[in-house]
Amino acid sequence: MGTQGIKINRIVYLIPLLATLLWGSNFLVGKNILHHVPPFTLGFLRWSFALIVLLPFTWKSLCENWEFYLKFWREILLMGFLGIALFTGLYIGGWSIPTR
Repeated sequence: MGTQGIKINRIVYLIPLLATLLWGSNFLVGKNILHHVPPFTLGFLRWSFALIVLLPFTWKSLCENWEFYLKFWREILLMGFLGIALFTGLYIGGWSIPTR
């Protein structure tokens, strides 16, 4: 195993750490900005930013499988609404306890 294998192994350990930091910061930012930005606007901005960041990595796969996504567009739309829009509104706007 060369130096390339060692670099890949280190990255594998950093990815879960990065995910944890992003999820934790999501909660903190959401609680602190809630008084300035409506919950659904905050959710829209978060997911728009995620789209901009992730689209370059997924564009090729989306183009190759567009027929599959078109076939199941209703299910994808329902999962998007339940998993993203509804959860964001309830999580940030309804169920969370405001901090002072």
